[in-house]
Amino acid sequence: MEEQEFSQFYEATAEGLWRYIYSLVGREEEAGDLVQESYLRWWRKPPRWGSAVQKKAYLYRIATHLVYDRTRAFRRRSRFLERWRRTRAEVPDSVQEPRDMWKLLQQLSPRDRALIWLAYFEGFRYDEIAAAMGWRKESVGVMLYRARKRFAQILEQAGYAPEVKS
Repeated sequence: MEEQEFSQFYEATAEGLWRYIYSLVGREEEAGDLVQESYLRWWRKPPRWGSAVQKKAYLYRIATHLVYDRTRAFRRRSRFLERWRRTRAEVPDSVQEPRDMWKLLQQLSPRDRALIWLAYFEGFRYDEIAAAMGWRKESVGVMLYRARKRFAQILEQAGYAPEVKS
């Protein structure tokens, strides 16, 4: 697709797409980010066929999937933080400071830290982690499982409750 054709498509669809995404996420800044990401993904892999309506529908499908991905990532982070808050009451006084949690994360190898961060704080899917790290998608699940296991051991040694392992 030529730049001029894309510009025309953008002008015809951007406002409606932003309103659609905003209606789903309810935050202006996040809606703007998702609009940009939607167009970027559409630009990288535009439909080679179809009417303007079909191309617009494809753009909205991309946007919908991005919203769903963000929602899932938010839920994962929320569950992780809630488990961390629940176990905090059972933590010895020596590990009460939030910066101590970062110190515990620093005990992991850089690879394990990256895996845990991308999966649970950024909400990346396995294929996204694989792309970010330059690995095969099939390897990510096993490596993430092992990283979680090692982090659970570190947390246990620091006095955190065993249910953080899950």
